[in-house]
Amino acid sequence: MNKASSLKTPSNEDNDDSVISVFSSLNSKSGPSEFSTLSSNSGKIVDTFGAFCKHSLQGRLDEKMKLEEAYQRMHNGGPSEVIVIHGESGIGKSSLAESFRAWVTDREGYFVSGKFDKTTNSVPFAALTEVLSDICDLIGQEQNPEDSESVDLEVETFRKKLRERIGERASLHLASLVNNFASTFGVDTTDAMHFDAKGISFKESCIQFMRAVGNDERHMLVFLDDVHYADDESVKVINALLKNKESRNKLFVFSLIKEDMKKELLSVFSPEEDKLQITNLGLGGLNVEAINQLLAEMLGRDESMISPLSEVVLAKTDGNPFFLKEYLFSLRNNGFLRYTKKEWTWNISSIKAGTNLSDNLLQNMETRIESLHPDVQSMLKIASCIGFQFPRDILDSFGLEYVANGDINLYESVRDHFSGCLKIAIQEGMIESTRNGNKFKFSHLSVRESVAELLPLTKLEQETLHLRIGNAAWNASDDGRREWYVLAAAEQLNKCINLIPENEKKHVQNVNIRAAKIARSRNAFAPSAEFLESAISLMKGKEEWRNQYQVMLTIHCMAAEMYTAAGLFDKCKAHVEDVFQNATTSFDKMPAYFVMTESLAMQCQVRETTDMAIKGLAQLGIKIRKIPKRIQLKYEMARIRYLLDGKRDDDILAMEEIKSKKKLAAMRLLGSLLSFSVFAGEHDLVNTVTMKMLRISLKEGVSRMMPAALACWSILNASDPEKRRRFGELARKLAIQMNDESPLLLTIMFAYGFSVHQQVPLKNTFCALDEGYNTGIDLGQVFSAAVCRTFYTAISLQTGVSLIDAEREARQLCSTLRERNQNFPLSCALPFWQVILNMMGDAENDNPSYLTGRAMNYHEAKCEAEKNNNRSVLYVIYYCTIFVSVFFGDWTKAWEHLQAIKSLGRTYENYFLAHGLKCFEGLTAYEKYRQTLKKSFLVAGRSILKELKVMSKHGNVTCKAFAFFIEAEEVAMKGNMTKTSKAFNKAISEFKQCKLLPFEALACERAGGFMLRENMTLLTEKFFTRSLHLFKRWGARTKVERLILITQEFPAASRHTHSHQSKRNGLKSPSASKMINPYGLGKNQRLSTFDTSFLSELDTCVTYF
Repeated sequence: MNKASSLKTPSNEDNDDSVISVFSSLNSKSGPSEFSTLSSNSGKIVDTFGAFCKHSLQGRLDEKMKLEEAYQRMHNGGPSEVIVIHGESGIGKSSLAESFRAWVTDREGYFVSGKFDKTTNSVPFAALTEVLSDICDLIGQEQNPEDSESVDLEVETFRKKLRERIGERASLHLASLVNNFASTFGVDTTDAMHFDAKGISFKESCIQFMRAVGNDERHMLVFLDDVHYADDESVKVINALLKNKESRNKLFVFSLIKEDMKKELLSVFSPEEDKLQITNLGLGGLNVEAINQLLAEMLGRDESMISPLSEVVLAKTDGNPFFLKEYLFSLRNNGFLRYTKKEWTWNISSIKAGTNLSDNLLQNMETRIESLHPDVQSMLKIASCIGFQFPRDILDSFGLEYVANGDINLYESVRDHFSGCLKIAIQEGMIESTRNGNKFKFSHLSVRESVAELLPLTKLEQETLHLRIGNAAWNASDDGRREWYVLAAAEQLNKCINLIPENEKKHVQNVNIRAAKIARSRNAFAPSAEFLESAISLMKGKEEWRNQYQVMLTIHCMAAEMYTAAGLFDKCKAHVEDVFQNATTSFDKMPAYFVMTESLAMQCQVRETTDMAIKGLAQLGIKIRKIPKRIQLKYEMARIRYLLDGKRDDDILAMEEIKSKKKLAAMRLLGSLLSFSVFAGEHDLVNTVTMKMLRISLKEGVSRMMPAALACWSILNASDPEKRRRFGELARKLAIQMNDESPLLLTIMFAYGFSVHQQVPLKNTFCALDEGYNTGIDLGQVFSAAVCRTFYTAISLQTGVSLIDAEREARQLCSTLRERNQNFPLSCALPFWQVILNMMGDAENDNPSYLTGRAMNYHEAKCEAEKNNNRSVLYVIYYCTIFVSVFFGDWTKAWEHLQAIKSLGRTYENYFLAHGLKCFEGLTAYEKYRQTLKKSFLVAGRSILKELKVMSKHGNVTCKAFAFFIEAEEVAMKGNMTKTSKAFNKAISEFKQCKLLPFEALACERAGGFMLRENMTLLTEKFFTRSLHLFKRWGARTKVERLILITQEFPAASRHTHSHQSKRNGLKSPSASKMINPYGLGKNQRLSTFDTSFLSELDTCVTYF
């Protein structure tokens, strides 16, 4: 559709003054109307009321001071802060914030704003793109050249520098989302139009942009109005901006209608954990003194003369500024307030007597609307259908139909007429202009709602108006290049589906498909799916499958994918079934198999996921056994090993890509099955799928999934460190070479989750796993993203990432997974979150070794996993229970769960948790031997020590530290405290070098315990002091408190050797008192010579929390 064309509207010959004809005065299309008949009744009161509407601060001086103080703190180098303004509708929240625009500008800062609108939530990130657009405008104005080549060069240098800081991909992405970004930063609009946003999210681009434009010299106030209407995806972006540690030059101001919304909003932003300073400003009605000052300023009269009027106004409006303005308008319009002889006059007795005049202030506003010229009313109707804010060029586009008829003069007349109507609406306080000259907005939400209620349209008129607005928005979209207009066009056209003529339905389908792709690029999966549903509704079912087969196939598959990403699995299933029923070839069904496999995996349906993938592979002629024969696996593994060993890495990297589309589809489906079977603990199936993928790759060529297969092959070669390193590294090289995010995500997941940390410190895997999470979210591959983040959380527990940060990230992950109904990854993530909570003191019944609390219930989670036969979830639950049991000295529970893990068989969680698990098993075995003197425990402990030494010998730096730790436990059993101290110091030093803070703290605690038993006072102080400070640094509040309790309750012990003598003395193994006395000390065993002065310093540890 070109700019001069539009969908035809139904004739309405019997309603000549309808809004359908644009304006009553243009109905005859005879030429420009006489605009002189359109005028405002407001007189000079317009100016004074306008001054009031534009953010008078009478009665708001305290709030103004708090805003200024917050801005000054941020301006002086402090961190970003948040101001939350809350109060009833019309109380002046927006006016208070907007009043700071000039104040911030005078201080060479940026004031930018965006407003959330509940009626336009189908336009993703609308308010945030307004903020970015404001920034672009300000930068453009600041860097505007002034007829000077040097200035031109300076501007170009400035733009280039900013674009480099933003990044090329983010720049192209933002140019396709923010209308004025391309012109501000010199981005080629053609490149932006054809930019593929796959793999980059709006959140990522927004953060990069805000980071790039922010600097110490340029501070920014970001005002977001009506945040309670924000969609979930926008809240996540705001959350990310608030948590950006580099963001030290921004003051965020939010407005909310109700105070009870404040807690809900701030709980999402988690200010306490992030140490984000929040200032709450609750606005009430103006008092009589403020109203008196305000009226004196507006009416130009002395305050003493205004006082009686102020009391009446307060009684009528309760000090609500919006109602106050409406009340004054009603007094003026009804003759109670007059402008005569260059001054305002009124009769207070008459105003008091006219009590019925303004009992309903909203009704008075409706009366004002009714008194407007019909053309102004028509313009307001159009604007209210667009939204709270509306661009001028959509209104101008209403005249394009006249250009199609060659009548340029009439088109110009329409534009001029709109200008006149806007001017009147502004004078009457209905409309306000924005800083962006192309946009206008209603002065208040109540005005827009009153317009909609007061000027009702029949259903036909409403749909016809939506049709014309949709046409106008598309005409203003520059053939789909301006994304906001595409989204607006789709939204409007979808409200009038019944009026779309047959010959134009295909165009509307394309508009919706384009809008769906835009929403998808912004990670707004649910709105994207809704646009696709609208496109499908324009088609005639089975008939359309015949007439537009490829289009129907694409739309249904894409809708299923979007519903899966949004966690709406039932809707996904409906579209998949539609594809299965109507697709004519097996190959065409493959996209549906891909989506359905991922959907079932997210719902933790192990059997159904496997069956779906195997069924899809069978359609392509590839047979996979769910339970393969062992002899076949061994034969196939030997064959693949022979083929790979015969190829150099360069040979594999130089292989050509697979040409066959069926083989490519098979590789993708095999990749999905591989990803799920790994985490479902289906070891034999993993072997089968991996080898099948490698067989196809070595025969047909490389594909996007081959890196994942190589990464998984490196896992299968865990017993051969050299091969494990080789294929893990080869997988990463191939994924990077393919320049595709999907294989890189799976490769990161396998290589960094299972393989890479076999030869590098655990801490080196953080960045890659975090990248994997963000990549997966951007691609809509939530399952793989969640697995990467779960790996990240598990490794963070071993490496000592601040528990405060780890808890926040784990909570956010679980919240995201719960919102999207991702049951399987959620079941794996919750136990790690609960471990963190237990370490921080948030466990049920104050028992930190019991994995029940805010995040999960141990017994319920265990029963659910057993019911679904989900070995991976059981493994995670058992591992997390072992973790807290070891750290809090519940050795019996730890040993029970170690045996439970072994009964599960081999699951792939062993690989990314193996290091810590081996250490826990060794510690538990030695401790159980001390308690029971059963030789089987001693044998088990020495066996673990031997395994760790072998792994260390092959270059596993993490296992080297664990081997030293277990060896120190072995040495301690022999009773030589000099050697014991030396052995523990060696382990502690290695843990410190590897940055395994929790294990460093645990080793110090264990060493201190041994020294305490042997009455080695100075060494006891040394090790316990260091342990307490390390646990404090980690954020493990429970450990700090309990260790302090141990040192106070048992400051020393009479000398006794080890567990042999302990048993002879009849000391019981720790039971109910194990948390306080984990070392088996008798309560009467004290020495008065023990120096406890260091405890006074350690007591301060708890105050940290």
